Amino acid sequence: MAEKDKKNGSFVHKLIPLLCFILGLIILAFSLIKYGFWDNVIGPKSGFYPAIISVCLIGISIPAFFQSFKSTKAVMPKANWLVPLALLLIVISSYVIGMVPSLAVFLLLWFRKLEKLSWKTTLITSAVMTAIVVFVFQMWLQIEFPKGLLLPLLF
Repeated sequence: MAEKDKKNGSFVHKLIPLLCFILGLIILAFSLIKYGFWDNVIGPKSGFYPAIISVCLIGISIPAFFQSFKSTKAVMPKANWLVPLALLLIVISSYVIGMVPSLAVFLLLWFRKLEKLSWKTTLITSAVMTAIVVFVFQMWLQIEFPKGLLLPLLF
């Protein structure tokens, strides 16, 4: 039984680094070919940062692949799925109520339910973090976040 679990677990451990390697190659190709890496006059082009991230992804996936031959089956507690699930819910809710309100609701729920902070700490921290997102990204850097379906109806 233990040998069977080890084989099944190692397949997934080998598959994930291979998929990351392939994804890194695809992103690197798009970054260099379609978007460009560097211009001698203006400097970095739009493919600069994706190219750097893809090289890092490729670089990390290679040792992860070789490490997968030594590893056993991974233990995946349900609590570990909260962060990816929260990220998915933020993305989905950003299409409905907008990105900034989605992040604010996420912070409120996370601090109150999972971190079990007091209401005072939860409200202050959530308000400060939301204000930082709004002032830095929307006002200073002029980045437009998705407004969602309901936010334009309210304002």
